Amino acid sequence: MPILSCVSQDWFDVRTIHETASTGEGVLSRPFSPRPAPGPFTRVNGKIRAREVRVIDVDKKQLGVLPLSDAINMARAKGVDLVEIAANANPPVCRLVDFGKYRYELAKQEKESKKHQHANKVKEIQLSPNIDPHDFGVKFQHAIDFLCTDMKVKVTLRFRGREMAHKEFGFQQVNKFV
Repeated sequence: MPILSCVSQDWFDVRTIHETASTGEGVLSRPFSPRPAPGPFTRVNGKIRAREVRVIDVDKKQLGVLPLSDAINMARAKGVDLVEIAANANPPVCRLVDFGKYRYELAKQEKESKKHQHANKVKEIQLSPNIDPHDFGVKFQHAIDFLCTDMKVKVTLRFRGREMAHKEFGFQQVNKFV
């Protein structure tokens, strides 16, 4: 009994559907792989694995090294979460803070740090030995604009064909540019 009765035999091989359906080959149980969490994973409350943790209060005062269960109970009593700040420290440093507020502060800090980051960009300007004076002036002005915006400028001299016979013309253009 064919699975697809509306499709003719010459367009579609019905046996392959039966075989893949019965053996399970080619059928994905989960069509998409789980999406990894963006950024580093932060352990909260019961996900913290250390026995003892150094606890920082809501007011950013150190409370000392406490057993994990006491720290979690203290966080519950204050109505906040116990968030692991420095997992690699010995003992790990945890802070009593609302986790949503903590994530918001981290995102805000990251955005602020990206704002002051300046990528070093290199702009390239290509010259040829027989460039028109107006084109030369436009390229020269572009180079000045790039340098004013703290970018680096790379000047490339391009020779074509028989222009290589008179390299001195090309070097004159570069010297005039510099």
